Amino acid sequence: MVSEPRARIALGLPVDSGRRIAAATQVVIHLLRIADRVELSLLAAWEPGAPAITSLDAKPVLLVGADTKLVADTATARAALESDIRGRMERYYRGHGIASVNYDLQII
Repeated sequence: MVSEPRARIALGLPVDSGRRIAAATQVVIHLLRIADRVELSLLAAWEPGAPAITSLDAKPVLLVGADTKLVADTATARAALESDIRGRMERYYRGHGIASVNYDLQII
């Protein structure tokens, strides 16, 4: 039995404002539509009892992991998946008035 080609999507999205949360929600909904499994984890910028954070870059981040099927196990198929996700993310964030978003996307 030959297994289907698969990819793991690893994504980190900033969720430090209402507009960013709304856009991130749209990204997650898209991944729920295309993936077999989606996992979420919220990394908070600061938790009670933790040392104080002085960096302005320390913001809450939503970590998303998703497993999906690929059309083929090729670099071209992975690039197409990545391009689709990046394009949708840019549209979703622009739709909420965010011209540029700092995110991390990896297709493994």
